[in-house]
This record gives sequence, C-alpha cells and structure tokens, in this order.
Amino acid sequence: MIHSGQVDSGISINTGLCEGCGACIDICVLKVFEWNLKTGKAKLVNPNACNFCGDCINFCMVHALRFVDTPPPKQ
Repeated sequence: MIHSGQVDSGISINTGLCEGCGACIDICVLKVFEWNLKTGKAKLVNPNACNFCGDCINFCMVHALRFVDTPPPKQ
C-alpha cells in the first residue's frame, strides 16, 4: 500500500488505489486535498484540518481514503 502524508490525525489517501476522479477535492470544504498535476491524482495538503465528517470517504468509489487516529465520539 502506498500512503501519502503520515499525520497525527485526519485523513490518509492510498495513492495506489486512487484513480484521480477528484471527488474528494470537490466535496471537501476544508481544502484537505488538492490536485497533483504530476500524478493526475488527489494529494493531501492539509490532513490535520480534517474534521472527520466522512464526506470524502463516502464519495470515494475506490475506497482510497481512510481516517487516521480518529478522535473519540462526542457525547
């Protein structure tokens, strides 16, 4: 597996699975992802800004995204 951006918390992208559809870039209002012109795929630019909403994961048809070190659920 190829992962882009090791982070303390937030989101991780498996660039080996990513097909470059751009859904994560379009759906994320926090601008966690940007387009990588060299690879034609998404890249993480601000993974620690992730608020764990899950929208990008739900829109990723190839399951290339996952949460890293998710916070405990709010009570």
